[in-house]
Amino acid sequence: MGYSLLDIFYWEHRCGTWVSEVLQQTDFAFNTHALINSRKVLEALLSIEYSERKSAKVFKHIIDKNLGKLPQFPINPKEFGCV
Repeated sequence: MGYSLLDIFYWEHRCGTWVSEVLQQTDFAFNTHALINSRKVLEALLSIEYSERKSAKVFKHIIDKNLGKLPQFPINPKEFGCV
């Protein structure tokens, strides 16, 4: 289908580890939706130019559009000793 082997490895690894971990830690009383576990979403993301995927431009746009305040929180901030 024209997919790069690195793309296939990345998505297989990501879906096989990260998505399953997320689902294991959710409450069964609520529906948990993982868009990344959808074949149509994967096909749409893999159809984007490699340079766009590598720069995470699409993910940043999705985060900005849906969780606009999220980028203001630091990742592994020094004040918590996570250097």
